[in-house]
Amino acid sequence: MQRVVRLPKDRGAHRAHYEWWYAHGYLENEAGNHYGFMCSFFKFDTKTVARFFPQLKAYPTKTLYRINLGITDISGQVHHFDEYTFVPWPGRVGAAKRSLNVYYGPNHIKQIGPKRFDLQMQHHHRQLHLHFFDRKGPVMHGVNGRLGFGRLGSTMYYSHPRLTVHGSFDTETRDEPEFVRGSAWLDHQWGDFTEGQPFLYWNWAGIQLDDGSEIMVYEPFTADGKAAAAKATWFGPGGEVKSLKAVWTPLGSWTSPKTKVRYPAEHQIDLPDLKLKLVMRADMHDQEMFSSFFKYWEGSCSVIGKIGSKHITGKSYVELTGYSELSPKGQKLRLGVRPGPRR
Repeated sequence: MQRVVRLPKDRGAHRAHYEWWYAHGYLENEAGNHYGFMCSFFKFDTKTVARFFPQLKAYPTKTLYRINLGITDISGQVHHFDEYTFVPWPGRVGAAKRSLNVYYGPNHIKQIGPKRFDLQMQHHHRQLHLHFFDRKGPVMHGVNGRLGFGRLGSTMYYSHPRLTVHGSFDTETRDEPEFVRGSAWLDHQWGDFTEGQPFLYWNWAGIQLDDGSEIMVYEPFTADGKAAAAKATWFGPGGEVKSLKAVWTPLGSWTSPKTKVRYPAEHQIDLPDLKLKLVMRADMHDQEMFSSFFKYWEGSCSVIGKIGSKHITGKSYVELTGYSELSPKGQKLRLGVRPGPRR
């Protein structure tokens, strides 16, 4: 496996067991209504992922493509989720090797200029068409873009964590698309993990703070709730980058009425080296992604906290996977005994 991310060469698809391009963001329309969105464009080696998801054995193809879509109407307190699985189809489903151009049916993410990207996601009767402008440039996670996951192996990973967004949001309730604007985050990650399931147990967050800094923080753990040390990448307002130790603490819990899975409801993030302490609170509790493969929570959150004695605010997207598979011991360790908020 390679040891250094090199751009623009590495924007395209790789020969890897797992690869994904991911975007999330925060939008406001002309009426002042607020939305969150996320989409993950996955590319999998079928034989590898079929070990964990046997239903994929039915697909007679070496490579599978999959997209997960989520839209949160924060103002209306409604969450929408969908997923699609595709087989390769020249010109319709695939990913370019030498540039960022990923297209799964009507959904795509592609680079259209040195600092510009175009995203289109179609979700039942809802469609987002967004243009991203990169305000700060990419940031490499880990060491030169190589991020370690302990015994699970490692991945190559970089982000564009501060994107200005303009575009349109089309829904079945409007005669014409509405204009939206906001901010977004774009990830690209790929690797050949070890035998363990690489994305079943982890906490992850992409945070945009109002002082112009961004934080990526992650914490992998096992079914018994034991976690490797949480780690973070801090991208400063002036472009400085630091890889830091982090502490991720769950605060309270929320139980899904659909699946009965219990998830943390709030999260405290500590970066001791920066004297930074944040609390992330879900913009609505029910942002569960009810996938046919595994259940997880991913959604928009509001952020408050302090850097030293200075108060700070921001926004984040949080991903929580593996909570449906935790052992009783793992649930106690991961979720604690604090009472969760009322639904």
